[in-house]
Amino acid sequence: VAISIKKILSKCINAEYKLGFTGTLHEHETDVLTTVGYLGPVIYELRTKNLIENKQVSDLLIINTFLRYTQEDIKKNKERNYQGEVEFINEEDRRFVVFDTICKIAKPKDENILVLCMNKEPMYRLKKHLEEKYGEDFDVELYYGDIKAEKREEIRSSMEKSKKKILIGTYGSISVGVSIKRIHHVVFFSSYKSKIKVLQSIGRGLRLHESKSRVYVWDIIDDLS
Repeated sequence: VAISIKKILSKCINAEYKLGFTGTLHEHETDVLTTVGYLGPVIYELRTKNLIENKQVSDLLIINTFLRYTQEDIKKNKERNYQGEVEFINEEDRRFVVFDTICKIAKPKDENILVLCMNKEPMYRLKKHLEEKYGEDFDVELYYGDIKAEKREEIRSSMEKSKKKILIGTYGSISVGVSIKRIHHVVFFSSYKSKIKVLQSIGRGLRLHESKSRVYVWDIIDDLS
């Protein structure tokens, strides 16, 4: 539980009712016990599947896209640690080819695309590639923590109103507190270990909008085995 939330709850000594709502309850026992200690036990749990069935969020289709590498790359990968593997993948252009398919689907339907990266390093190269290849069809924007709040809100608002827009952001800046309904494709451009962050990121695309009945989640998987 966030320190700020714990401080607030600990000071609410006169509150008769304390209600907590979240789409991603932590799985670690210590976090769950902390939450229960401040708010009490979980009373009701509504799953995403139920929300889809009740037409309260968009339908969801997850597309696993496997990228195979050369035998030389696979051989070198055996000598790398996890961080080395991540750096190698971030420096590769191989993932760019996935956007050939995504943009072909999104362009005739005037759909928007949200791309999620681990950090800023691969974002600039991806933006340059997308502008060079698809700049006539799509408007490409970057979204991350160093951008001033006013500018981020301007970008978020434009995404809500625009068609054929690609927003490239970091998991940290997009996963919490950003509401954009007009998202048709969510692309996991970088792998991410946190289940909570992944679920929150998928949630960015589940919001209902008149222009969609389904959100497509593209999970890019690098197969270096």
